[in-house]
Amino acid sequence: MLKLYDVTIPGYGTSALYGKSAGNAKANAWRCDSFGHMNFMDFLKLGVSAKLRKEPPKPDGYDYIRRAYGVDVRIGQKVSLRNESASWNGKIGEVMYPGPSTASVHVMMDGYDRPIIVHPSNIIPEG
Repeated sequence: MLKLYDVTIPGYGTSALYGKSAGNAKANAWRCDSFGHMNFMDFLKLGVSAKLRKEPPKPDGYDYIRRAYGVDVRIGQKVSLRNESASWNGKIGEVMYPGPSTASVHVMMDGYDRPIIVHPSNIIPEG
């Protein structure tokens, strides 16, 4: 299961990133476009740190969706999908942190290890 980490890169700031472990969260930070010019060991020499985040960031990144689509989506909320590909329709997942702002919902489908991106009108809150 993925956990949310605050990954700090000296000179670049702190970002909330998902990973299976602190090391995996650091690797996910390295994979972003800004660091394609260096190998992973050089990236770690920058002094990169990852700390497990105990609660979702505020704001949670879904304010635009609440305003534009009228969908009250929350991190950690269980949802099922409709009008997605046939393989996802009716499946259940959990809403994940998308980053500072987004126009789509990031959902970790049960049994998978990477979130998928879903249109806000295609989620149905469970329970």
